[in-house]
Amino acid sequence: MSTIKSSAENLTLNADGANNDIIFQSNGSNVATLDQAGLLTATTFAGSGASLTALPAAQITGTHASFLSTGIDDNATAVKLTVSDDGININGNITSTGAGQGIYLGVAGAVAANLLDDYEEGTFTPTLTGSGSAASYTEQAGSYTKIGNLVHVTIKLACSKGTLSGAIYIDSLPFAAGVDTWGLKYDWYQPYGTAILETSAFFNSGASKLSMYGLTAANNDGTAQNFTDSWISGVTKFRLNFSYRT
Repeated sequence: MSTIKSSAENLTLNADGANNDIIFQSNGSNVATLDQAGLLTATTFAGSGASLTALPAAQITGTHASFLSTGIDDNATAVKLTVSDDGININGNITSTGAGQGIYLGVAGAVAANLLDDYEEGTFTPTLTGSGSAASYTEQAGSYTKIGNLVHVTIKLACSKGTLSGAIYIDSLPFAAGVDTWGLKYDWYQPYGTAILETSAFFNSGASKLSMYGLTAANNDGTAQNFTDSWISGVTKFRLNFSYRT
């Protein structure tokens, strides 16, 4: 037996029958059903509001051409999420609740090798280091892009060596190297001092600097030498582009 009760506070619809469903009709057609388990099924959901909370994913069932989530922004005016047969469209940024979280790309499950959990770009101040005091700079700029564990760096330096001596390093990289690695050849221009025929770089694991090596006209036997203060005379300009792994 189905009953309807009305009080000052509530309207109660009680479906007490074989199926125990509350059925809503319009023009003789069913448009919504509320079953005994509390599952609401309807042909259309529409409206807007300041917030939508406590709606478990398990309670959203059925096959739909599209699902539009509105009112997620502060003013409850913009469509922020669209799910359709073509995929998912997000109008805004995606954030994680903690570090180390990301997106698994190209796989159907959580495969560690396919997790993209870091992207960063920024600037830093590169330095020349060695024995002795600091160099004197007229240009000192660095930028980087980090995707996963791969860092690409661009450096511009113009400096005189001051009292630096011995092996010279490019220091103050934005991240320490993860493994001992020979880097790609880098480009640099030196208007004074020794002419360099070929260049390369070495990254020491755990260090945020690179060791520079080169071949000179006086030592063109295939054996690279450490970049030293003797290779710098007057103002030296460095233009470096290289990548390494953290």
